Amino acid sequence: MGNVLASSVSAPPISGPVPPPNLSDQTGVSKDSPKNAPDNNPGTVEDLHKKCKDVFPTLFEGTKVMVNKALSNHFQISHTLNMTNSIPPGYRFGATYVGTNQTGPMEDLFVSSLGSNYVVSGSLGAAAIHACYYRKGNDNIQVGVEVETNLRLGESVCTFGYQVDLPKANMVFRGMVDTNWTVGAVLEKKLQPLPFTLGLSGMINHTKSQSRFGISLTIG
Repeated sequence: MGNVLASSVSAPPISGPVPPPNLSDQTGVSKDSPKNAPDNNPGTVEDLHKKCKDVFPTLFEGTKVMVNKALSNHFQISHTLNMTNSIPPGYRFGATYVGTNQTGPMEDLFVSSLGSNYVVSGSLGAAAIHACYYRKGNDNIQVGVEVETNLRLGESVCTFGYQVDLPKANMVFRGMVDTNWTVGAVLEKKLQPLPFTLGLSGMINHTKSQSRFGISLTIG
């Protein structure tokens, strides 16, 4: 090892009050430290496209009765009775846990937002590309565009959705149309003061000459 030289210079005496110590120097945290840096984390994978997804209608067929019960902020159970021709009719029990998902090593994520009126999000994987655009026009109208591309099959589907809220009538209308020529819509009306929601669903595919309609009652 080489020689180490050290020198010291005596500081002149300080007159007047002594300033308080800098806590950032003692704790090792400064104004420019990562702790005070802006958080650029786009969030969990399941919430990345949530703004856009919530605009699209959840289509169903036949008659459906559903009872929802929240046991906590993270855990919810549901009881569903289906009577339809597309799937075997019967009773189904569901449990949902809402936690955090860790991003997989095969994905990149990006999200850009301007307040709550404009959100652009996307994810890129080894075999798929998923991008969404959300825009809130006003308090009653929201629109969303979703593009899903399967790189292995070379297929891409674009879906346009919109949501119209009618608070005076306790109604919400959601509609969608995609590049596969599928048109669908769901109308939900709250039957206040009862905790009931009546739903009407309709879907038509013009190229396949298919149509599906449904009615539902949700309790809770």
